[in-house]
Amino acid sequence: MTIDIRNFIRHPASIPIRVESRKKICDDETLDLSEGGVSLTSKDALCVGELVQVTIDFCNPPFTAEGMVRWCKGDNGLFSLGISFQDEMAAYAVRMIEQICHIESYRQEQFVKTGQLMTSEQAAQEWIMSRAAAFKQAFY
Repeated sequence: MTIDIRNFIRHPASIPIRVESRKKICDDETLDLSEGGVSLTSKDALCVGELVQVTIDFCNPPFTAEGMVRWCKGDNGLFSLGISFQDEMAAYAVRMIEQICHIESYRQEQFVKTGQLMTSEQAAQEWIMSRAAAFKQAFY
């Protein structure tokens, strides 16, 4: 199976993610998302085929799903990991959480730019109007 890593979209680095395997816990800084999984940068390498638990703490309660390491590539002491989700419902849930994370990141960006704090609902309305179509196209 060929995996096209260019179809992934960038997740806001300000939203943490944790990947746990039986061997390691990786607190990762960046995350890309595709319809079937995530790509993230880690200080730790994981083995292809290894089962991992992916946790996004931004939600309450935190979102957790089981995934499998599909690829691991090292570069300058960092590793890019590709993780696919084991079931369709988990992949769908991650896409929904990803939208929420992008909206929250947008809300934070707008506060830095304007000094005015939007409600989550206001940020969602603006983000959906300006960016949701591009977000959806990344998956289909």
